Amino acid sequence: MTDHPENAVLVLGMGPGDPRWLPPAAADLALSLRTLFGDPRHLELLPPAPGQDRRPLPPRLADLPELVEDAPGPVGVLVSGDPGFYSLARRLREAFGPRVRSLPGISCLQLLAARLGLPWERTATRSLHGRALPDPQDLRAAATAPGGAALLLGAAPEVPEQLAWLAEEAGLQGLPAALGWDLGTPREQVFRGTLGELRRNPFRGRLGLLWLAPPEPSRPEAGGAAPSGPLPGRTPCPRRGLLPDGDFLRHPGVPLTKAPLRGLVLALLAPLEGSRILEIGTGTGGVTAELARAGSRVVSLERNPEARDLAARHLERLGLGDQVRLVAGSAPEALVDLEEPPFQGAFVGGHGPDLEGVLDGTLARLTPKGRIVVASLGLATAPRTLEHLERRGLETGFWRIAAAEGRRLGPHWTPSALNPVDLIWGDLP
Repeated sequence: MTDHPENAVLVLGMGPGDPRWLPPAAADLALSLRTLFGDPRHLELLPPAPGQDRRPLPPRLADLPELVEDAPGPVGVLVSGDPGFYSLARRLREAFGPRVRSLPGISCLQLLAARLGLPWERTATRSLHGRALPDPQDLRAAATAPGGAALLLGAAPEVPEQLAWLAEEAGLQGLPAALGWDLGTPREQVFRGTLGELRRNPFRGRLGLLWLAPPEPSRPEAGGAAPSGPLPGRTPCPRRGLLPDGDFLRHPGVPLTKAPLRGLVLALLAPLEGSRILEIGTGTGGVTAELARAGSRVVSLERNPEARDLAARHLERLGLGDQVRLVAGSAPEALVDLEEPPFQGAFVGGHGPDLEGVLDGTLARLTPKGRIVVASLGLATAPRTLEHLERRGLETGFWRIAAAEGRRLGPHWTPSALNPVDLIWGDLP
């Protein structure tokens, strides 16, 4: 047993909810207590403890103190993150006073600061999770002060409304920010951009943290995983609209996705600013470059070394090299060991004979509600793709594109047909 008296209430910070982040001291203490309350996902992180009574948190947290009082002690309560950062600990301290003892965990603010390479000792913190919106003037002052302001967001359905309020009512539309979802878990996502850009991001998770006006993040180490969010100071391509096909160098046997199709692929994967996109089949790098120009971070898989070299030259010339990671290899094999966080979207421009394997390998790298877009020249590929995605439970769509490019013929313009292409897409649940 422990050195704590039987009437002690131990509040244990479980960090982000991954056993790798759980301090051994917290795990050992939790296993020694007679009664343990917690969310089922936290209770499952601990191995069985003979004789221990494990109970889920009640639907109404206001009922928890009474349940704790009646339970055999010492009693432990597992909380997300750190007990000192907007947790149940405050409610329990109000009910039990000095009987409450805490063991700290890792907070989402610590994790986001670590991801961005920033100090957080001067950061003002606020919670919007089950609380009233703060005073706009107070929030503006905190967000623009040194260290900025970190806001713990509410439940996923509430977040769009909260971000809209921050952008419009609080007047923070153009403020630089970082948005982290499910930090420290396999579903982790971190986006950077203005608040106006971040509010259009489609990804939603279990727990979000918004850091308003963080200073410039540190640059990643060379050769590491492609970072999340738009690169500060990236060089935008000065040309408006899509890049003309003639801007791309060509190599025999290396395909180029034509401009009309590139535009449709971008539309199907939008919004792109701050998103992470996986591409299967870089080719000449046409879609790759357009995704990067639109503000995405791209990881592109290509088995042909000549194609990779050609794409790298295009990206460097356009000032987009820092936003794209070109990976040598074939799908689905090369996807297994790809050390990258999940992606919000994927474009499959080439798949080889193992279509279903490529689709499954790509889907495994997407976030919940992520979208896959597949381009096909072969008549048999579209129905195979649709059937496979529907078997996997995705909501699907299909376009057959027969575009024509306008060309001058003397004093007149005439349409010149491009190869028909099928575009198939599917959205994960």
